[in-house]
Amino acid sequence: QADVGGASAIVAARNNVMIVAERTVYYSTSTLRGIESEVGARTTSTGWALPPPAVGGIDRLLLLNPGADPASISVTLYRPDGDALSPGQLQDVELRPGLRREISLDDIEGAGEMIAVIRSTQPVVAERAAMSARLSDVASVMGIVLGD
Repeated sequence: QADVGGASAIVAARNNVMIVAERTVYYSTSTLRGIESEVGARTTSTGWALPPPAVGGIDRLLLLNPGADPASISVTLYRPDGDALSPGQLQDVELRPGLRREISLDDIEGAGEMIAVIRSTQPVVAERAAMSARLSDVASVMGIVLGD
């Protein structure tokens, strides 16, 4: 398994100059080869939507709490037909201040076809990453802000 949640950075301009924060990850293992790149989040939020990955395989939610207070995070998964699923292991997940957490969706049947909706008690940043050894592919997407 690849570790895609091990590092984070918070970037801010203090002189009113516009900046773009992004990251690129290169994979080259016996089962995965590829490059994935993502632009950083423009804001934090207590609500995020994360579309299902296109590549299948390993499916992860990546969460960052850049604030000074702990966040309690709950995830609801929505099936294509609109039915909601709220697995116990995805409810009231603690995310300490200044840290990033990776949540696996691999053990939830059909999660790879579901939209993940994140609700948090504190403003956070959310991303979804997937890897497929079968396709030798990686992908990630920054969440869509739902609002507070």
